[in-house]
Amino acid sequence: MDPRALAAEVEASLENAAEPDDVVRKALSWALREALGRDRDAVLAFLARHGEALPARVRREVGHKARTGLKAPRRGPADRPSDGS
Repeated sequence: MDPRALAAEVEASLENAAEPDDVVRKALSWALREALGRDRDAVLAFLARHGEALPARVRREVGHKARTGLKAPRRGPADRPSDGS
């Protein structure tokens, strides 16, 4: 999908950004993370313009992907659950 068309779709869906349905938030985060690979500058500009209107989860996941290339921080050994042995 053309990054500009994707940005237009995401902007049009901002009215649903505060939607309590987690599926909407996940989809928005996914779309923006995917768009980073196609037009990083456009996604960063979008975040700068609309970041306050986006759910915290979206800002966190997309921002982390932009900084590190990963959706979420890697867990170290101390962060992993113990298996009880």
